[in-house]
Amino acid sequence: MVVLDNAGSSAQVRPLLPGGPHCATLVTSRSRLDGLIATDAARPVRLHALGPEDGVALLGGLLGPARVAEDPEAARELVALCDGLPLALRAASAQLMARPRWRLARLATALRDERRRLALLSAEDTGVAAALRNSVARLSADDAQLLRALGAGFAREVNTAEAAALSGADPELIQDSLDRLAEMHLLDEEATNRYVMSDLVKLFAQGDESGRGNTPGGASGGASGDPSQGG
Repeated sequence: MVVLDNAGSSAQVRPLLPGGPHCATLVTSRSRLDGLIATDAARPVRLHALGPEDGVALLGGLLGPARVAEDPEAARELVALCDGLPLALRAASAQLMARPRWRLARLATALRDERRRLALLSAEDTGVAAALRNSVARLSADDAQLLRALGAGFAREVNTAEAAALSGADPELIQDSLDRLAEMHLLDEEATNRYVMSDLVKLFAQGDESGRGNTPGGASGGASGDPSQGG
């Protein structure tokens, strides 16, 4: 099996695909890679956010089941504050593994502060904000502007007409922009013409795409910052 992780485009993947019939290829990407489906018989498998039980199980695997069992309510809250995203949960676990005396509730309390959540869910050069920044960097200026408008303007769900009103864009053109944001998994189309933005994406979108407000504060970076210190 060949594993191609975090592919940027179908064109990037095609030269790396094996030619023989006896080798499978697993490709992961933040975008849908529709071109591979069209020309290379790829089968898309969408990965959804982890539910409470699976998220707590991931924390247990990273931190040890005994530590999670000491604070089960806080473990479930951490999963919710991380939107069930494995990358976010791993970043949160990195904070806790660096501080073995901390209870999970201490980090959960810090993550409730929306102004600091993305910074706390970072570990040196990786984390939720870094992944989102890479995705936003591939957007057009108009699509990035729409993302910021959506982040600032609605609570959870939006349709095409509402998105056009929030952004001031032509309703006939906004659908394509929404589809591109969904393709990059910055929005989820839960039903026809009903788009949902996760809390972490919303927090990122409320800052500018250069990273203001979305990276760990100070020179020391997120992994070495103290989540117990209020902002």
